[in-house]
Amino acid sequence: MIRQFIGLVILSAILAVAGTTQAAGGRSGIVTPAAPVITSTSIDNDRRLLTIKGRSFGSDTPSVVLGDMALRVQQNTENQILVELPAGMKKATYRLTVGAGSASRVDSDPFFTTLLADIQ
Repeated sequence: MIRQFIGLVILSAILAVAGTTQAAGGRSGIVTPAAPVITSTSIDNDRRLLTIKGRSFGSDTPSVVLGDMALRVQQNTENQILVELPAGMKKATYRLTVGAGSASRVDSDPFFTTLLADIQ
């Protein structure tokens, strides 16, 4: 009876560790950063700059993708990113994502932003 009880305790411990490892993406001890959240954008057409506001952008330089173009980050904080817009972009609505984290990159949900004028 005692051996069965000890066996159940050991089995429970093994299952608990396996569940924790699986929840961590199969890599024990690695914490996945919170996904970035974009709350708003503003565009300065004259300076060709896009300001992205939100949270969980992290302290490392994030990746920013507008449509299918990776944009160059000029400045970033935990809550704001300033990126350069390339010349020649046309007035349209674009899908925007931010990727944050250095060891394991996490992307934001898509955010849609509209250029109200062509970028020269």
